[in-house]
Amino acid sequence: MPTVEVVMTKVHAGGKFGSGAYKYSGGLHGVGISVVNALSEFVEVEVRRDGAVYEIGFAFQEDNPTVPGKPEPGVCVRPLEKTGTTTKNDTGTSITFKPLTNGKFETTTWDVELIKKRLKFFAHIVAGVQISFIDERAASTSAVDVDDELDDDNEDSVEEIVYLYENGINDLVDERAEEIGGYEEDGEIYFDVLLSDGNMHVEAPILDKAAENGVQPEIGLLEIVAQWTSDRGSAVDSIVNGIPTANGGTHVNGVQSALVRTINRVAREANILDKDSKIKWEDISHGIILVINAYLQEPEFGGQTKSTLGGGSAIATAVHNAANRALSVWAKEHPIEMRDVAQRAVEEMQLRVQRAEEDANRNAQENRGAEPSKTVSPKLRDCKIHGEKSELIIVEGDSAGAGIEETRFEKYQALLPLMGKFKNIVSKPPVPDKNGHVQLPKGPITDIVNSLGCGTESKFNKDDLRYGRIIIMTDADDDGRHISLLILATVYTLMPELIYEGRLFEVRTPLFSGSYKDEVIFVTTEEERAEIEATSKKEYKWQRFKGLGQMDKEELFYHGIDPRTRVLRPITVERAHDAALSMAIESTVGDNAGLKWKILSSMSENDGAFPDWLIDNLAVDDLDDALVEDADAELTSL
Repeated sequence: MPTVEVVMTKVHAGGKFGSGAYKYSGGLHGVGISVVNALSEFVEVEVRRDGAVYEIGFAFQEDNPTVPGKPEPGVCVRPLEKTGTTTKNDTGTSITFKPLTNGKFETTTWDVELIKKRLKFFAHIVAGVQISFIDERAASTSAVDVDDELDDDNEDSVEEIVYLYENGINDLVDERAEEIGGYEEDGEIYFDVLLSDGNMHVEAPILDKAAENGVQPEIGLLEIVAQWTSDRGSAVDSIVNGIPTANGGTHVNGVQSALVRTINRVAREANILDKDSKIKWEDISHGIILVINAYLQEPEFGGQTKSTLGGGSAIATAVHNAANRALSVWAKEHPIEMRDVAQRAVEEMQLRVQRAEEDANRNAQENRGAEPSKTVSPKLRDCKIHGEKSELIIVEGDSAGAGIEETRFEKYQALLPLMGKFKNIVSKPPVPDKNGHVQLPKGPITDIVNSLGCGTESKFNKDDLRYGRIIIMTDADDDGRHISLLILATVYTLMPELIYEGRLFEVRTPLFSGSYKDEVIFVTTEEERAEIEATSKKEYKWQRFKGLGQMDKEELFYHGIDPRTRVLRPITVERAHDAALSMAIESTVGDNAGLKWKILSSMSENDGAFPDWLIDNLAVDDLDDALVEDADAELTSL
C-alpha cells in the first residue's frame, strides 16, 4: 500500500511516530487527515515530488462490497498513479475535499473569518513563510455553504489574501498592540508603548533534568516576545510546535513565573521595591502584549483540539528555567528598559495594594460588628422567661444590684449590675478586622452586648434579642447621668435598632424628696424642685435623695422595680443622638465646661455642624492646654 494511502486511511500512521522523522510535531494522535477522509464525500490528493505529479482519490461509499448494506467511508476509489511531470523545485501536496452532507454535520458552512484568522496566525509564527487564502465562492460573506455552486463567470467573487510577515512574532506583537492600545489621529492608527526602542525578545533552549552524567539534555526551544502599551488591556498568545494554545498551559505558567521573578529582582536591585513587598503577575500584565512560542519534542496536549499544553510541573519548571536564564541576560543588556518595566510594575503593585486596602476597609466597615452571642455575662442575674414580656434592668454598681436582686420579679425581670470603667465608645469605636469582626472593650460594654445576645452593627439580629425591653437605672446625680449617657451613646452607636423600635428606657429615680407634714413627694431634677417652690403654697422641706446604693430595698422596689410606681422614660432617637454628641464632645474637650458651651454655641450658629478642628480631633481622649487655647481662638474667630 502506498504511503499516502496508508496516511489517508489508517489512524496513528503519521510520520511523526517514526524515529527521527520530526524533531517537533503537533502531538501524538496521528488521526487528523484520516478522520477528514472518513467524514468527506470525496478527497482528492495531488503530490508533487522528484519532478513528477501523482494523484490518488477517495470517496464515501454507500454500498460496501465487503459488508452489503453497510456504508464504508474513505475508500480508495482511484489508486495512486503518475499523472504528469513538473520541475524538481515544484514540490508539495494539494488536498481537495468535500464534507459529508448526509446528516453527519449539523452545519455545512465554512467559517471563513476563522480560517483567515488561523492562517494569519500561522504566518506570524513562521517569519517569511507565505500563505495564500483564496475564496472562489462569495467574497462578501464570512460563512459560505459548501453546497453553493461556484460562480465561474464572476471573477469579482474570487477573494485572494496573501499573508507574509518577515518579522514574524514581532509583527504579531505590534498588531496586538494596535488592537489593544491603538488610537486614531489624522486618519492614522497610533499606539504608545513602554519599550520605545523595540520589543523584549529572547530565545533559550529548554533543558530537561540532569542525567546521571550531569548533562541536561535539550528537550525544546523557547521564544518570548513582549511589549507594554499605555492601555490597561492585555493580550497573551501562546504556541507549541506551531499550534496555538488558546487556553495556555504549563508553558505559559512557566514564562509568567519567570517574568515575575526577574522583574522583582530588578526592582529590588534598583531600590524601587522594598523587601516586604512583592510584584505579582497581575501587576505586570496591565497593557502587556506577550507571545510565547515553544517547541517541545514530546508535548502533551489537552484533547484533540490541543488548546492547552499539559506535562505538569516538570514542563512548567523547565520552561521557567529557560525563560529565567534568557530574561536575566536581556535585563543586563537592557538596564534602562528593564528598569522602566519594573517601575511600571511597582506602580501597578502600589495601586493594587491600595485598592485591596480600600476594599478591605470598606468590607470591614460594611460588615463590621460583633456576632450575636450565646454566652452571657457572668454578672447577669437572668430571668426565667425571655421575649417580649421580659426586661433587662441595667444598674450602676453591685451595691444597687444587691437590693434589686431581692425585690425584682424573677420570672420576667433580669438584672445586670455594671462593674468597672465604662469606655466612651463614641470617641474610639472598636476597629474591625479584615472580616469586619470587632473586639469590644472588656467590661460594661461587653457585658451589655453579650447579655442582650443580638450582636452589633451590621451583625445585629433582632431575632436573637433576649429581652423585650432594656431599662437603664442609675443615680439621679451627675455621675449617674454620666453613666446613663455612656450607655445611651453605646447603644446608639452599636445597636441603634433597639432605639428605633422603642425598646430602650430610663428609670427616672428621684434626686430630691420633699416633705410637708405627712406628705412626701419626689422630684428628679433641680428644675422640677424650683418649679414646685415657685408655684406651690406648701413649704416643703427638701432633702437630696440617696443614690441607688443607699436606698433600702423597699425604696428600690418603689422607684425602680414596680411597674405601678416607677417612672419610665422612653429613649427617643433625638435623646440618644444628643447623648452620643455629648460623648463625642467630651472625648475632645474633657471637663472644660466653658469650651463645651462654646462648641454648642458655634454649632447653633453654623446649622448644627461641628467645627472643623473638632472633627479632626474627635478620637483624642484629652486635649492639652495648647490645643484648648487654639480651640478657644478658633471659636472666637467664628
